[in-house]
Amino acid sequence: MAPPLSAFLLASFVAFFVTVNPIKSAAVFAALTERSGPAHRRSLAIKSVAVAAGILVVFTLFGDDLLRFIGISLPGTGEAPNCPVFIDGEHFTTLRGTYDELADGFRSLVDNYVATHYPTRTAKNL
Repeated sequence: MAPPLSAFLLASFVAFFVTVNPIKSAAVFAALTERSGPAHRRSLAIKSVAVAAGILVVFTLFGDDLLRFIGISLPGTGEAPNCPVFIDGEHFTTLRGTYDELADGFRSLVDNYVATHYPTRTAKNL
């Protein structure tokens, strides 16, 4: 049985509130615009809200498709987990499997990268 709509809306609001953090955002906005006049502050606030609303609408409508396109799966979708791995700014591989398999594969990639890029120093190569 699905939870009631009110529980879903409350959970969504709390997640959104924690992500956006309006209290900290207001403090940052005030600090960044302390030397601006009221008209300029109002203009910046309206532009900021418009951009944030646009991003929210785009991710609401196309977020799942966008994340799937770049190779990120979400546990709630029922898909097998995927983890795109970028090394030195380039796509290296995409790990697939259970969360434990992803963790083991990622540890292996990191260990190999460190071993090949930062070899241990010995008395012979000093």
